[in-house]
Amino acid sequence: MRKNNVLPLPCTRTIRGYFSLINIKCGFDENFWQLLKKHFERKTSLQRHGVILLDEINLIKSVAVCSRNLTYVGLTDFGNNGPQSTSIDDQATHGLVFMFQPLADTYTQPIAVFASKNSVKGEELAKLVVKAIIYLEETGVKIHGIIADGASTNQKICAILGVTSSIDDTKTWFSHPLDSDQKVFVFSDSPHLMKTIRNRLHNTKRLRVSSTSDYIEWITWKKLDKNISHVFFPKILF
Repeated sequence: MRKNNVLPLPCTRTIRGYFSLINIKCGFDENFWQLLKKHFERKTSLQRHGVILLDEINLIKSVAVCSRNLTYVGLTDFGNNGPQSTSIDDQATHGLVFMFQPLADTYTQPIAVFASKNSVKGEELAKLVVKAIIYLEETGVKIHGIIADGASTNQKICAILGVTSSIDDTKTWFSHPLDSDQKVFVFSDSPHLMKTIRNRLHNTKRLRVSSTSDYIEWITWKKLDKNISHVFFPKILF
């Protein structure tokens, strides 16, 4: 498009040069929070209500040298909020991302990323969740919940924060760190939850919610799948 004079787009070298001027780092960035605060000042009161999304991904080990400050990039790095490794043996294998999702708007904003060797431990993750809530509240938003998948570290967070999911004892919230009268609810990631149920049913061929309920048979769902044309999760169920 640039070569054909359709749009005056800069060349990739220019864009790369602009990106190199941005001081991208792990952890909670104070400068970013100031910009985010200005962003929320232009939003309505309703658009400032939202939830925090968190997810962890596997990374391919890769170490590079940052020419700006001659430091390694690709090691365990929690910014100013946790451990920062300088040993080449502590190459990051996981990336943890925090995002803000407004309840009355149409965007998702990443707010922090953390690089770690192996999964972040539940205790450390719980501290990061509380810090994320505090930082976001200070920018002018209202946090009503946390959404995460069913990974063991996320289950550890629930235990630390007092959230329980047993049939006899269910508690889906914990007290807000800045206001004890406000509740912060914890939600499971729906697609991941459906996939987990599907895999359990596929492996065992039958399951039931409790000892007094009837069994749910895998063959029943398989027959049902053949007779319907639309499903909610076509790549998950069968």
